[in-house]
Amino acid sequence: MALGASLIWPKTYKSTVRFAQYDSGGGGMAGSLISSLVQMPFSSGRVSAEQSTIILRSRTMQDSVIDRFDLAEVYGISVREYVREELANNTIIEEAREGGIGFSPIVSVSLSVTDRSPERAKEIAEFYVSQLDSMMTGINRKNAETTLRTYERRYLQNVQELEEAEQALTAFQEEAGILEPESQLRAMMSTIGELRAQMVGLDVQINIAKATLRDSAPQVLELEKQRAEVEKVYNDLIRDSEREFSGDEGTGSDAGSGTGSRAEMSGDLFPPMMKMPKMGLEYARLFRERTIQEKIYELIYPQYEQQKMLLEDTNSGIRLIDEANLPTYKHKPKRALIVIAGFLFSIFVAFFSITFSEFVKRGQASGDENYMKYLKLKEQFGNRS
Repeated sequence: MALGASLIWPKTYKSTVRFAQYDSGGGGMAGSLISSLVQMPFSSGRVSAEQSTIILRSRTMQDSVIDRFDLAEVYGISVREYVREELANNTIIEEAREGGIGFSPIVSVSLSVTDRSPERAKEIAEFYVSQLDSMMTGINRKNAETTLRTYERRYLQNVQELEEAEQALTAFQEEAGILEPESQLRAMMSTIGELRAQMVGLDVQINIAKATLRDSAPQVLELEKQRAEVEKVYNDLIRDSEREFSGDEGTGSDAGSGTGSRAEMSGDLFPPMMKMPKMGLEYARLFRERTIQEKIYELIYPQYEQQKMLLEDTNSGIRLIDEANLPTYKHKPKRALIVIAGFLFSIFVAFFSITFSEFVKRGQASGDENYMKYLKLKEQFGNRS
């Protein structure tokens, strides 16, 4: 019987495809060079290997496969939800992780499809990967476009503000007859500009993070914390520079102390400006603003160019390791296992039959108490039926 069942059991065939996913959207050699020129952390927003397995198991993916191969007709099932369940039962997705540890990054993904037709099993496996490549490319492109728009808005704003700052400073220098700023002033304003550029870079990262995460996400909160710390240092330097050029001599006993006033302390650094505090303060502010915008430009422009290259080079990052094979030998049924299981079951049935037969014979001969209980139970069940 077991042998007969194994012979009439429908045959199924399994096709397997294996792939790895690489983050290859870095814009090539030029993109790597740009990345090396900026210190700002950068996230491309590309679909990860972990997320690719989620897409493979998604309802959208299942419906695409069902419609493409008319699996409702193949499976003989009319209810859509049951067709999805049958497809899920016939699809095996396995991840190979680094070091074989469950929480390590995925290094490759294998997808196997079983079907009664070996050709269809191969075609479904190939379609899975093709559809995954298309969906991942679409998501990566959308994320790249969102990030590019964020950088583009800030870049265009910076270009306009830099032009205005340069024009205002040039006009003031022509009016006041100032040609070159003092080296100390350049150093101070360069530090302020770098801090302001860091704030702008963090603002861009926060906006990008909020576009894909919740406002309360740990990554967003950490970026906001960093931004607040940088802003505090920036504001302290702004206040110091304002006092430096406003000619503020302080209050209390410090004004007449042996150390001299602030103007006296900084007089060696900026003697012409300290004679005209208002002009010195205005000049410092204009020079500071231009320096800030230059530092922002140095930070934003390379990232903006890299985003444009990322958008042009958008892809899924999927690389096939093993293409889907055309199975030539059945995956199921396992006839040897069926025959062995049938043989063991027949032994169990035979043993039970012999034991029960002996029990009945002994009970009829001796009127055994257990046999009498058996008869009562049999009688009760017979009456119920």
